[in-house]
Amino acid sequence: MTERDYQPDEANIRQAPYLEYPLYFHSTGQVMLHSTVAPTLQLLPGRKLRFAVALDDAQPVIVDTLPDSSEHAWQHAVLDGSRTITTPLHITRSGAHRLRIYLLDPAVVLHRLLLDSGGVKPSYLGPPQSLYLTDGTAAINGAQ
Repeated sequence: MTERDYQPDEANIRQAPYLEYPLYFHSTGQVMLHSTVAPTLQLLPGRKLRFAVALDDAQPVIVDTLPDSSEHAWQHAVLDGSRTITTPLHITRSGAHRLRIYLLDPAVVLHRLLLDSGGVKPSYLGPPQSLYLTDGTAAINGAQ
């Protein structure tokens, strides 16, 4: 199956190709997912540039990477070399979770995902990658 063969709709999002990230939250509440994508234009007539996000078994939320198709928005995206789309997610329990990013349309280029549970200070490039644990040992960027 190629991206052109897959025609997503609300009923079959979960059958789309996806990326999966294990996460751990220490508290509940709303977090903001900032998705940074390449400043791509719509390539195929009748198709958009969308992906969907789902936390655990929640209903996937469709994210449109071109919410503003004005010339001003395009100029800003080209100057920055990216677009950032913010999607709220609700954490109902602390502990381990799974974030899935489903591909709905071809040519979506995902550069970076940033989960903000509060306290992220504004900056051009965002914070560095966070600390994660593997086998009880702290590691950053794969280095032990």
